[in-house]
Amino acid sequence: MDAEGMDVRWYRSDYNKPLLLYRNRKVQSSPQMEQYLNRTTLMPREPTSSGLKQGDVSIRIDHVNLQDTGKYVCYVSSSQHYESEAMYLKVEVIGAPPILSLSRTEDDQVKVSCISTGWLPAPQLHWSLGAQETLQPGGLTHSPEADGLFSVQSWVVCPSSESQWISCSVFLPSMKEDKKEARVDLQMDSFTTDSSASPWMIAFIIALLAIIALVTTMVLHLRKIKMKKEEVALGKQEEGIPLVKKVESHPLTEVDFIRGESPELAYSEDMKVHAGISHVFTYNCIILHTTALPSIY
Repeated sequence: MDAEGMDVRWYRSDYNKPLLLYRNRKVQSSPQMEQYLNRTTLMPREPTSSGLKQGDVSIRIDHVNLQDTGKYVCYVSSSQHYESEAMYLKVEVIGAPPILSLSRTEDDQVKVSCISTGWLPAPQLHWSLGAQETLQPGGLTHSPEADGLFSVQSWVVCPSSESQWISCSVFLPSMKEDKKEARVDLQMDSFTTDSSASPWMIAFIIALLAIIALVTTMVLHLRKIKMKKEEVALGKQEEGIPLVKKVESHPLTEVDFIRGESPELAYSEDMKVHAGISHVFTYNCIILHTTALPSIY
């Protein structure tokens, strides 16, 4: 069926708020759900498909996130008839490569711990010793994270005399080919190239955090010294050090002091007017019917 002359509407729960609307032989920019702006297109399901001309009204959603999980409805209509079909989108997230850590037990065995974060749904974890032997974990826990994803943790205990490597694999049942794996040699106590989470990376992160903490401490110390200098300077100003030398008078009828570092008038023993600078914040003040006030330069 040729759908080029039909209306194609993809929506979630509200018919009037589509995530994509094709009408008058083109995709309309309005109305459209805001969270799908610039993320949806009509795309043939197969490379050999002619798309709308063959009735293929498939939609492509880019930058998929957890909020995209749920029901979608495709509604196709013309002046003669209409059809609709509902489907459910399930979002799965492949997490980070696992991180391995080793410690020795009191009976001189090696305890290997494995942790991986950022999965959806909760992943499976598999231990293996060498290329063939499967190990049963001593513990296995899945923990929900704040962003709706899951982390997995596990550990095993192995004899320290083993010369083989041990690996921890984390994967989703529906995407086993995209598993994340880390290995460690029980003799060398070092990671192999199969894992992107190396001890050197962990050491680099720790060093970076220490540098950030040191720089922050120095900045706060310098700021404290600067504040003390400003307090000393302010104290000297309050003792009456003149900052303006030339003062003249002229008649004014209105003066408006604006909030900020405004001029402040001061009188000496001979009643001559001098000017100083006040660091006190003041609100607008109007003086009316004044016959003579100083001009400050």
